Amino acid sequence: MKKLHEAWFDTLEPLKSADGFIFSLGFFPLTKALLENSKAAGGNAKDIDPKEGPLFIILLNPTWKSRDDDARIQHGVKNLLATFKHLADEKGMLHRYIFTNCLSRRRRL
Repeated sequence: MKKLHEAWFDTLEPLKSADGFIFSLGFFPLTKALLENSKAAGGNAKDIDPKEGPLFIILLNPTWKSRDDDARIQHGVKNLLATFKHLADEKGMLHRYIFTNCLSRRRRL
């Protein structure tokens, strides 16, 4: 998690000059107990087996005001996501379930 935070911070630095730029990073745990309880209640939407846990979900949420900043912010976020995948894969922790967010859409305020 520390390496992921460092990569996020490095990505944040050159982008923070964008008008109205806010870039949150969230970690949301999926504990074994949560996955076990989910399975007992009928399963979860992505069929994640409790044996695959614990896991955590990462939320990247950039927002900004100007259309002029779209390309550089989207490029930075795409590169950051690739870095996250690489770091997780390097440690044998990259999970098959990756939530696909709409990076092609602008997240402007």
